[in-house]
Amino acid sequence: SEQCQQRNKWYWEPQAAQMPYANNLDLAVFPCMSKIHSHLLKNGGGKAVGDNDTIWNRCLGTWDELTSNKIALGFVLAKRIAERVIENGGGNEFL
Repeated sequence: SEQCQQRNKWYWEPQAAQMPYANNLDLAVFPCMSKIHSHLLKNGGGKAVGDNDTIWNRCLGTWDELTSNKIALGFVLAKRIAERVIENGGGNEFL
């Protein structure tokens, strides 16, 4: 902001469009998938590194475990965060 003030032709406008916590995939879906996948791998083979087929089958299992209500809750949370961003004039200082 100070740098923009020093240059009289620049105008500073905070934008929040690329915030990962306003994107449902980054906010809820990917972390949830990672947790499910790790759980399936641990339950399926202990601490050993799985082979390609095991990892792939657990990935497919992740989609079966990822319920629509978990995805919907992410959208609700993203909406609430977006509302707070708007209330704060586009900034994320409230986080």
